[in-house]
Amino acid sequence: MATERYYGCKCGQTQCGSSLFDVLRSFQARETQTCRSCRQEKALNLVFPFSLGVGRTECKVLAVFLPRKLETWLDKDRKKVTFFPFLVIVKREGRKEACWLPYWHLKRGKRKYGQWAPFMDKPLFEDLLSQAHRAGYLRDHAAHMS
Repeated sequence: MATERYYGCKCGQTQCGSSLFDVLRSFQARETQTCRSCRQEKALNLVFPFSLGVGRTECKVLAVFLPRKLETWLDKDRKKVTFFPFLVIVKREGRKEACWLPYWHLKRGKRKYGQWAPFMDKPLFEDLLSQAHRAGYLRDHAAHMS
């Protein structure tokens, strides 16, 4: 999914972000962008070109999460691969919060974007998590991680 990204602030100034991976990592690390004009913190915005009748959807990034410990392995050529799964919480234009799960693989310093990143409104994501919790999944491990 080719996702547009830009930083914007209340005074109307916008600035294109660098690579999607880099802007998400910066946001996750709480590195903020400040507007040169009004000195206010800029918001990170993403634009998704959805199909199936949804169309162009603008979102403001509220939070970005990465696992505390990234998973790595060796591929068939014995080269190290690192998996970067993100959880991005956004405020959707004209709707409430949504969850996006983009991911990358890093191999030999090159990033490869995962092509099938799910995006869903927060109630759908919460419903899935709730069902998993009721079935005994995903809750005990998370409690030990805190």
